[in-house]
Amino acid sequence: MPSKIRKPKPFRAASAVKAAAREAIGTPPPTRAEPSTKKPKTKSEKHKLTLGKLLRDAAE
Repeated sequence: MPSKIRKPKPFRAASAVKAAAREAIGTPPPTRAEPSTKKPKTKSEKHKLTLGKLLRDAAE
């Protein structure tokens, strides 16, 4: 049985422009993801200190 004839993909202007730019200029260099500059938020304690622990820490 003969193989099925493939349907041509529809024309897209964006891909045609990108292909022409790749031929004229060349492929862009690969890039690496830059590390985040934002500082991570510090998590607050789940439970507040009890009065006894607060007094003991203040005494030290």
